Amino acid sequence: MVNEGVKLYALMTTQTAQRSVTDLVSTPVTMAKTEFILNAAAQKLAYVFDPGRAPCVVFLSGYRSDMSGTKAQYLADLCRAQGHAMLRFDYSGHGASGGQFESGSISAWTQDALTVIKAAVDGPLILIGSSMGGWIMLHVALALGPQISGMIGIAAAPDFTRDLMWRDLTAEQRHTLNRDGIILLDSEYDSEGYPVTKTFIEDGEKNLLMENPIDIHCPVRLIQGMLDTEVPWETAVQLSQALITSDVRGCLVKNGDHRLSENVQLQLLGSTLEEVLESLNQCAEQRIRQRPVTIFHDAVQSWRGKDMQELIDKITNEGVHVGGGIVKLDSFLNHQVEPGLTLRMAVELCSQFQACGVDLVTKVVTAEVSGIPVALGVASTFDAELIYARKSRSALMTGTYYVAEAISRTRGSHTDLMVDRRFLGPDDCVLIIDDFLATGSTLSALVRLVRESQANLVGIGCVIEKPAEGGREILSDVDAPILTLATIEFVG
Repeated sequence: MVNEGVKLYALMTTQTAQRSVTDLVSTPVTMAKTEFILNAAAQKLAYVFDPGRAPCVVFLSGYRSDMSGTKAQYLADLCRAQGHAMLRFDYSGHGASGGQFESGSISAWTQDALTVIKAAVDGPLILIGSSMGGWIMLHVALALGPQISGMIGIAAAPDFTRDLMWRDLTAEQRHTLNRDGIILLDSEYDSEGYPVTKTFIEDGEKNLLMENPIDIHCPVRLIQGMLDTEVPWETAVQLSQALITSDVRGCLVKNGDHRLSENVQLQLLGSTLEEVLESLNQCAEQRIRQRPVTIFHDAVQSWRGKDMQELIDKITNEGVHVGGGIVKLDSFLNHQVEPGLTLRMAVELCSQFQACGVDLVTKVVTAEVSGIPVALGVASTFDAELIYARKSRSALMTGTYYVAEAISRTRGSHTDLMVDRRFLGPDDCVLIIDDFLATGSTLSALVRLVRESQANLVGIGCVIEKPAEGGREILSDVDAPILTLATIEFVG
């Protein structure tokens, strides 16, 4: 019996896919630059990151598959056409990555996935896992928790080492595997067959998930072919039942095989991704009261200064939680700006810094663009000059620049912050001001710019802090006060 809230659909027609995804099926993808990072075993992991809007789509490929496969390339085109960020990569022993395939395991490849994700992208994610990638996708989601906004499984195969692989081995194959540590299995998708090691099977036992409820709470969509000879369609039903989230939908493709790479099946994948994104957009329009947010005023906890209840009320009444810990405050802070409130926030920050002994400020530094309004108010109050670090180089930027890389929390992309060397130097006393203290990536980049200029950093101030994201810890080496006006914590 399927859990309440779980819905199963059978694909009976090809007309359900939207035209926007249909048009992309025959369009060849242009691969972005392949980058590399070392895993814990010092093996090179290859990945391709296409910047764009959050949430970032992350594709996790299957056993002996890689990021150049049909589904990965189709998703790359779709995300690029719609302006969404996408990350795809090769596990060790796969594709363009280093290492031996026979040395891999679910544990190792899960860590590979986490290594690449943490290095390449910050912010909310939608995970798409194919076959074995569906198993690894679940482990990644359990590791990253609220950073995961949604998941799509394509013939997802959790626990397949035991339930599918070991179960189907003959007594002779099991004996050979135990004796030699490796066997070669036939595959309808690979004429040479594929190796399976004893270590791989044993490691799979350590990563089983289906025996207990799986503590995942985001929307999950499962696409499964009913003619799949590798992963039976019943696996999708069992996974639906094991997941704690009630927002699970399964689509059974009547004539679908394991690969699900035919044009109509790719269209289904694209429309499923669009449905998940649309669902997240609808949730974004609901106020954060659906996921309670507790807001504190730092002045009450540790800093002296005027009560900013006005700011707290604004956050409570107008803030929208869009998933992944990101709160949209575009009605007054980082799209539409209220000059009066912005000036009062700037004056309060200045008051707090003066209470901490900061009297001389010659430059206020921020990053374009959302930090500029409050930073301008702080600069005006201190009678200092404002510098906003540029994120893109224009034709007019012909000088030399201090440059530091940051990861955008909301866009999920790497950004170079640039400040003209003429405007910052050893004689300056600098305050860094921004709208949010979250992961600390942007602020840390600004700190590096200031240090490279040999200016004196006298403080960091932000309107809002989200302590759960660890930004203050990232800035622990800063020998200057770090002040914020309000703190957002998520409860439940």
